[in-house]
Amino acid sequence: MTYEFNDDEAETMWVFGNYTVLVSLLMGLVGVIGIFSLILSDHDNVRTFVLLMEFIFLIVIAAILFRPSDNFRNIATSEGRDIQELMRGIDEFSLAFAVTAVLIAVIGMLNFLLILSKI
Repeated sequence: MTYEFNDDEAETMWVFGNYTVLVSLLMGLVGVIGIFSLILSDHDNVRTFVLLMEFIFLIVIAAILFRPSDNFRNIATSEGRDIQELMRGIDEFSLAFAVTAVLIAVIGMLNFLLILSKI
């Protein structure tokens, strides 16, 4: 038995997928701009390393969040595969959140090391 979301539900998933793409693109853009900013500025080695890692992590998080957005947007256009697309999107989104949590923890530790290096 297949399940098909009604038009309002499909629209909600489409909008959620588009918001996820928007957040992903903004995070990637901030990461790229940050890397270029680091290249053009003059910082000490520890600060440059920490900021570079943070901006790279932003780009990684952006890339990881981009994939589940397709699954949520596919719900609006798929025929008879809505539940499969939803479950795939939730699985990929869960993985993205787990990786994001680890990367944010690493960013926090790097910032802590940066603070300690200034003391």
